[in-house]
Amino acid sequence: MTEVSQLLLTNGLVKSALENSSGNKNITVNNIKFSKGCSGGDNYCSEIIRAKVDFSDGNGDYKECSLIIKCIQKSPQNDILVEMGVFDREKFMFLEFFPRMERILQKEFSPKFYLTSCEPVKTFIMDDLNFSGYKLGDRVCGLDLEHSKFVMENLGEFHAGSLVFIEKYPEIANQADSPPMFPKKAEDLNEVHSNMFGKTFETFISVVSENPKFENISKKLRNMTDSFLKTVVETYDNSEDKIKVINHGDFWVNNIMFKYNEGRPVGLKFIDFQFSYFASPGIDINYFLLISCQPEVLKTNRDELILTYYNSLVKTLHTLEFSKIPSLDDILQEIRLKEFYGFMALTTLLPILSMESKTSADNCLENIGSDGKQNQIFHGRRFQEMFEFCLNRFDELGLFEDIKMIR
Repeated sequence: MTEVSQLLLTNGLVKSALENSSGNKNITVNNIKFSKGCSGGDNYCSEIIRAKVDFSDGNGDYKECSLIIKCIQKSPQNDILVEMGVFDREKFMFLEFFPRMERILQKEFSPKFYLTSCEPVKTFIMDDLNFSGYKLGDRVCGLDLEHSKFVMENLGEFHAGSLVFIEKYPEIANQADSPPMFPKKAEDLNEVHSNMFGKTFETFISVVSENPKFENISKKLRNMTDSFLKTVVETYDNSEDKIKVINHGDFWVNNIMFKYNEGRPVGLKFIDFQFSYFASPGIDINYFLLISCQPEVLKTNRDELILTYYNSLVKTLHTLEFSKIPSLDDILQEIRLKEFYGFMALTTLLPILSMESKTSADNCLENIGSDGKQNQIFHGRRFQEMFEFCLNRFDELGLFEDIKMIR
């Protein structure tokens, strides 16, 4: 545990979090046991600390709870992320968006929030969902059909609630109009984009070029090298999106926690809202399908998953008496217009995020662009099973010949 982490847990921040959440100013923290909150390869933008807290409430009652403390440590790479607005966006989601949207839906999608602080480092304190029985899915293998359908059903509800939120609170929604993950102009791309996306895309092209079956596709990919990040920026741009929802923005298996009854998922919550923003639902949908589903699920059940999303979206909008119901063709068009975002996820994120635990243990923003790490990331089983099917599909869509069709 770092010196900063220890300071966070001993300088009264935990006590303040408990008091802030309960409204009780007489809390006494008796003991804190802290441990690492996630494994290597599970989180890239922050340090996650689990704190098990024994405390008394001033009335003689002794209680315990488990908290997640999320810190953005000071480093050159993390300083860039902070400048991109990731801390402020997650703060907006916890303080402005979820309290209102969850009242609209009468359903909780986020962990209970306790406190945010900027000192000694930028920090969030929230409920430890593990303590309440929630579990992460398997990022290495991906999600099976049952889990994938359950996620798409809940994503439909989430996006529906956000449509009502946007209509009811337009000025608040506009605070999430700019995308934190990518800038609005390609000239504002930075070192994080170059290392995690640009360098990885170049390595992806090298991997594809080694397979004689992809000789023609690899030529098309090489022609895209200089324009790849610019095209991602254009895809991420929301100025021409006809349907706009609050996207989670980093919607993959490790940001979804499931609750089970007799081995079946019966509840879920989303975590990690650093990249949330106001844009086409095609962003979350393409991202989830390409990064989180097992290969066979995507190959066989893609249309079924999209229909599951749409039916849930429409059902929720009807329940909320929302009048502007999009058609299925409207949603399919949004997905199609953001296909390049799925391609970006396939080529630069899936290889990293589905790595085996033993090879991803030391993954971080600082080393992901290094030659040694780049040589490791394209050997994961799920990526190997996924990329051939997806490359052929994207080629059939004409994505590589006419990238302007994304707009």
